[in-house]
Amino acid sequence: FEMATIGGARALGLDKEIGSLETGKRADLITINLDVANAVPLFDPYSQVVYALKGGNVLDVVVNGKEVVREHRAVTLDQAAIMAKAREYGLSVAQSVKQKR
Repeated sequence: FEMATIGGARALGLDKEIGSLETGKRADLITINLDVANAVPLFDPYSQVVYALKGGNVLDVVVNGKEVVREHRAVTLDQAAIMAKAREYGLSVAQSVKQKR
């Protein structure tokens, strides 16, 4: 566990800025939903995160102390605008492929 946190930061010479939860340090955090089938049985939380859990288990994300995902939804992005643009691009690609046939 230490090598993935403060030990890794120390190896990079960044332990004064990151690697542990302390006042003044940058913080990246996630909360994980463990009330799902792929989280059971939970004997070793570290192994469970590495080997069994998926991105869908992540509920909340804080990057550099700022909340960016809350309950699976991005709070810093306009998801409706992004989805509209994705649909637009998808139609454009489909039309382009259709014309080349």
